[in-house]
Amino acid sequence: MPNSVPTLPPAEEFQPRPLESNPFTEGHSKAAYERCLELEQRASAVHVPVGYPPTLVCSRVLGRALIEILNEDANGVAKFSAQINSATTDTALIELAKFFIDHLVRVFKAASTPTHAPSDHPSRPSFDQKTEFCAWIEEQSSLSHATAKQAALIRDGGHCIVLRHAYDYSWVASLRSEEQEMVVNMPGFVPIFTKCAHIIPESLYAEIENRACTGTVWALLGMFENINIDNLNRRGTHDLTNVFTLDSDLHILMDSMQLWFQAVPGRDDTYMVVFSNPLTKHAVRDNNRVITLTSSDPARLPLPSPCYLAVHAAICRIARMSGAAEYAENVLKDWEFTAVLAEDGSSAFLLTNILTTMSVR
Repeated sequence: MPNSVPTLPPAEEFQPRPLESNPFTEGHSKAAYERCLELEQRASAVHVPVGYPPTLVCSRVLGRALIEILNEDANGVAKFSAQINSATTDTALIELAKFFIDHLVRVFKAASTPTHAPSDHPSRPSFDQKTEFCAWIEEQSSLSHATAKQAALIRDGGHCIVLRHAYDYSWVASLRSEEQEMVVNMPGFVPIFTKCAHIIPESLYAEIENRACTGTVWALLGMFENINIDNLNRRGTHDLTNVFTLDSDLHILMDSMQLWFQAVPGRDDTYMVVFSNPLTKHAVRDNNRVITLTSSDPARLPLPSPCYLAVHAAICRIARMSGAAEYAENVLKDWEFTAVLAEDGSSAFLLTNILTTMSVR
């Protein structure tokens, strides 16, 4: 039934685990997945160069990616299968997996987002002039971070899209006195600091500006959905279809790939809030984990793109179920605890990994 309450996936489902049996029945995709299974079985005997992800993680990243791409785009799975099949040695497969981790997993697993200063653009209407502001938004070819946050707050009703009783301080302060009184007297009202959450990360656009591996990264990203890459590139990271209002703590979980949004079949703009850690799921009560996105002005303030949310969810599942997210986290933790590189060069792999991480952000 379309309006029945969906079953929330347990966090334990997204812990690192072995690849399942081959879901492909024929052709190049079946052969590609078999290569992933075979590499997984031999993982303990296949040594990787210093600074590379473990073989087990590499085999599972490629296999999980095939499954996720299969769920989204038949053409994409054919392209990715061809890449796997063309990697004729273990070393080539591991290189392909490392590239995927470096340029998609680590990009989506963003570092802490810096605080952005508000824009002082003289032609931007003040925050409380909502009608004029929406009209101004329509005229812009692209938005700044600060402007996108303002627009998202207006579209999302001033509250976190998940914790709908939690309202942004600045948004409440911008209301007229009678509106402000109505909001603060709502049951469960709590003022919070919110973030402008990006679905496709800001760091991916930094790669475009730096011309670093742009073509191949966009090609990998484009396999997951029928994304209009040119449109995404042209409109930029702060387009309203790519942002929404999120509580600061939930934003940290999303940036660390411990939270994503899974579409509810048959219900437009309705999503399950999915957690990958049994502890973090307590951040939101189960009865609040199915959300329907709405806009205060659908014509001028469009909702987040279901396509972008599906891609983000797919990358998160690949990263968590393969162990790639944990690998990336451990590299950064090791770096933090390595204050001085060893004179004998034994810490060189940490430097290699951290520089790679920095280069894709």
